[in-house]
Amino acid sequence: MTRRLLLTGLLSSTITVAGCATSQFDRHFEEGRYEEVGRLFQSDSSLQRDERSLYRAGLAHALPSSPIYQPNAADEIFERLLTLHPRSSYRPRVETLRQLLNEVIRLESTAAAREAELERLARQTDEAKERIAWLESLLERQEAQTNSYRELAERLESRLRETRKELEALQDELQRLKEIDLKERRRTGQGTSPDRDAG
Repeated sequence: MTRRLLLTGLLSSTITVAGCATSQFDRHFEEGRYEEVGRLFQSDSSLQRDERSLYRAGLAHALPSSPIYQPNAADEIFERLLTLHPRSSYRPRVETLRQLLNEVIRLESTAAAREAELERLARQTDEAKERIAWLESLLERQEAQTNSYRELAERLESRLRETRKELEALQDELQRLKEIDLKERRRTGQGTSPDRDAG
């Protein structure tokens, strides 16, 4: 952020450098209509070779408050200026601006990479939260199912105990009836064997 503020300050002081508006391009630049500056620069090949036009077009793209702010485009225009005009009086300022622009480009690239990483981590966090919510819901369903099975098992065990008691009662009743029947037979003589009666 400090580099960007420094760049803004340097560009602001550079833009106020005296220069008479000799063309529509210059008038647009001096009035701060940078979109028009960019449009004219792209459409007029003579501006793309002119030293001052190259410098001003580069500034229009380098200024952070400009609607056509593009550090990479500004750096390319400044590089073209130095290539076409190696002895340019703008060279010291352009070299300083290019250093700042390259630092801004690097910082913005780093910031974009970090922002992308943050977005990726945010997506992963959201996915993890959704997964946790799904697992918690599944766990709740499984716990409810386990409780249902437990209640069913308890009911079945209770029924089994009742059935065993009923079975034991029936066995006791059966045994009692057998004993009554045996006594009745003995009393009536139906329980004696034929051989014993013959003797």
